[in-house]
Amino acid sequence: MAKGRSWGEAEHSLSIRAAWLHYVGGLRQAKVAKLLGVPSVKAHRLIAWSVAKGETGDNEICLDLSLKECEPDNRQVVEQIAESVVFWASHINSGVRDLAR
Repeated sequence: MAKGRSWGEAEHSLSIRAAWLHYVGGLRQAKVAKLLGVPSVKAHRLIAWSVAKGETGDNEICLDLSLKECEPDNRQVVEQIAESVVFWASHINSGVRDLAR
């Protein structure tokens, strides 16, 4: 990408996904590239761009659970957390194809 060129919304979203997979998911850049359907060089650039722009802050997941919520059945709480993660990260594995829609 040429210096100073701005990315579109799709590339912005893809860069956040790439950074999330790399830093939070612990995946190597080659695996990130494969999951997102982009060349390894582009995955590297996406991650670097996201970090340089401070976009990794968009990847925060906040959980606010009181002890009272955990008392009845811990399995319920785990299910609620899992549903929340699926909602927010449901397309993390979808790559470029879904972004074009």
